[in-house]
Amino acid sequence: MKSIKLFLLLGLIVGFITLQSCGSNNTTTTTQGDWVKSIPFKGVPRTGLVTFTIGEKVYAGLGYNSTGYLSDFYVLDGGIWKALASFPTGTNNDNLRERATAFSVGGNGYVGLGYNRNNSGVAQQLNTFWKYDPAANKWTQLKDFPGGRRYNVVSVGIGENGYLGTGYDGTSWFGDFWKYTPGTDTWTEIVSYAGDKREGASAFVLNGKMMLAGGKNNGLYISDIWEFDPTTTTWTSRTPATNDEDYSDFKTAVRRSNAVFFGFNNYGYMALGAAPSLTLSIYELDPTTYKWTQRSNFEGSVRQNAIWFVTGGKAYVGLGEAGSQYYDDIWEWRPLDESNTN
Repeated sequence: MKSIKLFLLLGLIVGFITLQSCGSNNTTTTTQGDWVKSIPFKGVPRTGLVTFTIGEKVYAGLGYNSTGYLSDFYVLDGGIWKALASFPTGTNNDNLRERATAFSVGGNGYVGLGYNRNNSGVAQQLNTFWKYDPAANKWTQLKDFPGGRRYNVVSVGIGENGYLGTGYDGTSWFGDFWKYTPGTDTWTEIVSYAGDKREGASAFVLNGKMMLAGGKNNGLYISDIWEFDPTTTTWTSRTPATNDEDYSDFKTAVRRSNAVFFGFNNYGYMALGAAPSLTLSIYELDPTTYKWTQRSNFEGSVRQNAIWFVTGGKAYVGLGEAGSQYYDDIWEWRPLDESNTN
């Protein structure tokens, strides 16, 4: 009798434990990489702003939100956002812009191109370029970009030169590339990649070379990646064959527009943007193997036209838009941490 009672008691205990396990919704998944909310941008929420870095200082401004086009500019210095001289507004604010481009070379920042609507609501693409001198806190207009008016381009600074290409002018897509020489304020067209024209692509510098990826053309999202070596002015395709075992991860990582594509700790990261729906995903690029690996999703709200910057040994992503919602939050990316999600 005692044996039967003991057997029944054990059965009840096991059953209770099983029910507790089955009924729990607290399953925890651990993924590589973590996002930590950081100090927000000082200005109002916005999209389509520009950013560039000089040393450890990050400069950001311009853009658009529900109130219109913005002229304010800020510097992130020592963990604090400080206001700078505003961008020149022009006559009837027609110099303000969103989806412009920016890079830094020789201790100065360069901002140009972009898009706006004038007071009559007429869309106009821009070809003007400006230099920001941080020592004087001053903006100076430069020669117009000779490649035509456009927006949603990519640009980077490598060594003593700036490099700019792709984009859209409201009618046509571009696949050309140009080199900017600050000493003479001149643009020179250079050889371009052997791929599709595009807008809304992403680019950054890794190990002295520019990595260009994604974007869209004629309503289609592009799945390719190109590497530009400025010392030889040559382009190399880093797109795997469609039958490669890693092609699926590559395509999911790269097939998006208006994303952020940045380098950090000798790896590349592609995050956010439209693919074609807005996505929170982030993928890591190993530049030694050109393999892509999915990491922890962005933990802020889904968005496109965000900005990224690296300073103080840390990488950050923030701002941007989702429809009519504009953001001013900034998140630090910690790729070596683990993120726990339920």
